[in-house]
Amino acid sequence: MPGARRHRLFFLIGALGLLPPGTARAQDTADTDAICIRNATSDTLYFVAEATGGARMADTVAPGGILCAGGRHPVTGPGTGRGTVAAFADIDAIEGCSRLAEPGKTQVLIEYQDFDRCRWSDQ
Repeated sequence: MPGARRHRLFFLIGALGLLPPGTARAQDTADTDAICIRNATSDTLYFVAEATGGARMADTVAPGGILCAGGRHPVTGPGTGRGTVAAFADIDAIEGCSRLAEPGKTQVLIEYQDFDRCRWSDQ
């Protein structure tokens, strides 16, 4: 599947540190200017975080993990505007859950179900 290969390639490029500073990364704590999603379920899931301006990060995230995209850029400053976060059962899943997100406000997924039936901490 071409999309799955693209996500894996993007992750490899990010893991090697070839992305510009402030573009996208997986991390343990949320950046106050990034679009972030935290896995508060008991399952390992495939997450995508996309910030305004195109910074995008996609990776498999274990329970308790967090994935962020965007953040403070050394030239342009803090992230602005809304982004999007999404969760999928795995990298090959077609259906999942997505929602709008604001920089600095981590979206916490507490229950995963296909077809946008997920439960988030603020619901």
